Amino acid sequence: GGSFVAERRESARYKYQLRAVSEHRGVPQSGHFVTYRRGIEDQYTWHLTNDAKVERVPYSQVAAAQA
Repeated sequence: GGSFVAERRESARYKYQLRAVSEHRGVPQSGHFVTYRRGIEDQYTWHLTNDAKVERVPYSQVAAAQA
């Protein structure tokens, strides 16, 4: 698989940039949704958000999400 993160000098080639990823955790009958989102001030940081907290996470965790 490839990376969604583009180098700054190459970003002009892309029309869209991934801003967030939703992931369902649990089983189909029940579970919980969480969201990984890019940082507002620094687009190279990612944050995991859920009902209880927001925490900074590495991109490798976002890439491994079962989205």
